[in-house]
Amino acid sequence: MESTRRFAVATAFAAACLVSSSDAGLVGTNCSLRYFAVAPETTYQEQSFIVSNLLPEFYFGVSFGATYGAFSVDVKSSSMTVTFDYDAPYIYFAEGDRLALTIPASMQFGEFTLGPSNDITGLELSDLSGSGTGTLLIDASLITTGAPGASFTINFTTSAVPGPSALVILSAFAAATGWRRRD
Repeated sequence: MESTRRFAVATAFAAACLVSSSDAGLVGTNCSLRYFAVAPETTYQEQSFIVSNLLPEFYFGVSFGATYGAFSVDVKSSSMTVTFDYDAPYIYFAEGDRLALTIPASMQFGEFTLGPSNDITGLELSDLSGSGTGTLLIDASLITTGAPGASFTINFTTSAVPGPSALVILSAFAAATGWRRRD
């Protein structure tokens, strides 16, 4: 009886570790970012990268004659910061422009919040979607910057998606708690 109880406790602990929705930070994981327009469907740039704490993971730049516009994306364990650089009075995204951060299939996004912003207008919490999925989608259509160096940050939570082995352990725990001693 005691060994059955120990097995049930050990199984419960293992299941809780594997199935928990604790922070599953992105540093060291392979992610991708896609900058695209909805209509007509056009991908301006898509890049895969390993998230680090050192440097921005994504950079997009374009020249307009003698001027240029660019932005970089720095992904951290639980945030994403977009910073703009350009040689013009201001810069903005076109109608239908989107940014999509995709994380590994073994993870999913939880909640999103807007963090600090600097010289940015037009970004609202309603422009973010993807909670419960592996892709954070940003509708960038209304984002306008006021000066070079303008930036905004999106904070998010991530969690591990239970794999088949975690579900087997969880079902074993459920079966173990149903065992009763017969006298």
